[in-house]
Amino acid sequence: MAEDAYQETLIALATRAGQCRARTEGEVWQWCYRVARNKIADQWRRAGDSVTVSLEIEAVRRAVEASGGEERIGHDEREELEYAMGLLAAVKPLCVDYLWEAFALNSTYVEMGALHGHSASAMRMKVNRCLALVRELVRKKVRPNHDG
Repeated sequence: MAEDAYQETLIALATRAGQCRARTEGEVWQWCYRVARNKIADQWRRAGDSVTVSLEIEAVRRAVEASGGEERIGHDEREELEYAMGLLAAVKPLCVDYLWEAFALNSTYVEMGALHGHSASAMRMKVNRCLALVRELVRKKVRPNHDG
């Protein structure tokens, strides 16, 4: 499924390049991410609810660093981010996806709602609840339980 989405995304990027109205490199990447998100959403809709996506914390870290250009995340901030995302992934994995889409990919609540089958208002509430949860976990310094 991932390879199909990858190929569909590349085809869409190539055939729709003339529609891109970006003026900066960052805007080009946002446009590319939007096309990719839409292709992945199409895949999920066709596959139904049987698809589960899990982001590895290390992959998230690498992607965030790569997207930051010259503004790298400091060592201490990176450790805090990895700790928080690890806690969140252990307690509520879907929150990692929501926060990634909202903050790393700059998705709108409308786009996220279309992807996950919720209204924009519901997605805003879900993102806010995920933020509150991760703050609570970090504040309490909870350790994830991986024993199952």
